[in-house]
This record gives sequence, C-alpha cells and structure tokens, in this order.
Amino acid sequence: MKTFLLAAILGMISAVAHTQTTASKPVVCGTVTEVVGELRSEQYNEQPIWHGMDTLGTTQYVVFTNVKSLTWTLVQFDNNTACILGTGSRSRILSGVQTGG
Repeated sequence: MKTFLLAAILGMISAVAHTQTTASKPVVCGTVTEVVGELRSEQYNEQPIWHGMDTLGTTQYVVFTNVKSLTWTLVQFDNNTACILGTGSRSRILSGVQTGG
C-alpha cells in the first residue's frame, strides 16, 4: 500500500513539474533608493503594505499600494537593487490575518 501511495505521489509531482513553463518578460530595475523614491513620490503615492523573504533569506519582496487609486506594485529587493516584477490596479486586501513580526 505504501508503495502504491509513493508511486501515486511521485506521479503527481512529475505531472505538475512537466506542466510548468518559463516566461520571459521585461523587468525594470534600479537602485533601492530610486525605485522606492519613485513609488512613494507624489505621482504614485504607493506605500509598502506587505513584506516577505525568500527561503534563503537573501531576497526580499514588497507589495506597495495606493489606497486611493488602488494601484499596486510588486518589488523584488536584492542587495542594493530593486526590480519591479509587476504592477496593476484594483488592489484589495483579502484578509486581516498577519504573520510574523
């Protein structure tokens, strides 16, 4: 029975890994000071609302939003460089649950 379950799990993992694709898209990068300064400027007025780290603890991710215009920006920080991974509109908070400290 354990052998069957292990085979089934490995088959599912293989199927998921096989369906993954790689995308290539433009990413805008600059110094942390430049990128954060632009996002917090009068033009965008976005403020950080979420922060997370990768599993290695070397790369940080931050979501900036403007609560009035509902715009958002996802930024990846690595040492002194910040890269904008995505932007959009109609942002909303899904829950009030907070993790970490």
